[in-house]
Amino acid sequence: MINKNIQWIEEQSNRAPEERNTVCNLLLEINDVNVTEHLSEGSIFERICIPIYGIADGLVHEWWKLLGSRDGGVSILNFRSGYIVPNMSMHTDGEMLYINARSIRYNDSKIKFLNSAHDAIGIEDGISFLNSFVEEVISRLKDSGLTSTSLSQRWRRIKNSEVNGERDFCLAAGALGLDPYQIDDAAAEMIEKFESFFSGESLVEALSGSIGVDREKLLEWVQRMNTDTSTRYKLRELRRISDQLNRNYNPQSGPAWSKGYKLAHMARRALGMPEHAEFDNFKSLASKFGSYRSFALAPSVEGVKALRTEASDSIKVHVRDRGRSGEAQSSHLFALARAIGDAICFPESDISIVNDATSAYRQAAGRAFAAEFLAPSTEVKSMLEDKHDVSSISERFHVSESVIKHQIENNNRIEAAIAA
Repeated sequence: MINKNIQWIEEQSNRAPEERNTVCNLLLEINDVNVTEHLSEGSIFERICIPIYGIADGLVHEWWKLLGSRDGGVSILNFRSGYIVPNMSMHTDGEMLYINARSIRYNDSKIKFLNSAHDAIGIEDGISFLNSFVEEVISRLKDSGLTSTSLSQRWRRIKNSEVNGERDFCLAAGALGLDPYQIDDAAAEMIEKFESFFSGESLVEALSGSIGVDREKLLEWVQRMNTDTSTRYKLRELRRISDQLNRNYNPQSGPAWSKGYKLAHMARRALGMPEHAEFDNFKSLASKFGSYRSFALAPSVEGVKALRTEASDSIKVHVRDRGRSGEAQSSHLFALARAIGDAICFPESDISIVNDATSAYRQAAGRAFAAEFLAPSTEVKSMLEDKHDVSSISERFHVSESVIKHQIENNNRIEAAIAA
């Protein structure tokens, strides 16, 4: 939860009218912790006295980057315009808005913000809070006769984009770290090509994971996989299993790992798999979900681990061929499990990509699903108690050592998610 309270101060002497008319005593609370509380000249103050035009203007100019980026975010330190502000940052994974504040000392002014706090709130609640902050500042400016500021003009443009069906495009630009209102033709054309396959969060995550790779080759590969009519990528039972699980799953707002762990546990139970059961390779996993004997890896391309597509009678999963090394074999298994997890966790999508986007909700849910489905935490814990080391456990479940380490570290999370 994040709360704000703005006490406007009249008749200030700041040179810029936007600043002069937005000076206030500001109180911000994150998870009931006052993050504007600060020490100044030996006294503690609950509020900070600053003009907040710069913060609001910075937010709206970084709006689509904040909402579209999956491995970035914004810090209000970047919008301070020379004033003292809390060390507060925000980022989103597409489902939740994460808000963090850390104690900070400004040595030049001998001011120290005392408290650190963090919280995660649903993205719609987060957007509602940011909307109310920006609109309160704009309303204050309007009451002062300032109706054509950079802030108000940019905000109108954002609102127009939301009602004119441009939201997906703007989020896609933000995913690439670009301003949708100052984007070149080549970047706009590339986004439109991605939009021909992906939409919503799938679009944002596909673009987020494509930074630094040849997007034209990636799209050619997606097109080829999406139009493939063979049986070698089909998982005939996956849709039925996904539908069955989601009839019995009560989704709750929360972190991605919670959804992934819970549905992985439910999937193993639905398939009648004991905790000690493991998969030797990707083919044995595929067979559990109704693959044909011809099930195979997809041609290699950069920027993707796997692709999930739809056929008329089944779901298809195209796992990028990483070679024949032992590391590649465990990668194939984990990528297939992630794609299966995506189909189960997000059954409403027709096509989605599995990639390296780190702080993306769907990717995180898929990773959590794959880890718990392939190497159940209860069995990992049991093997540790029997004096097996991480290397032995990873070999047993045919996953990387990092997967086992994360299962150990996240044991309490996993237990809580399964019990929910």
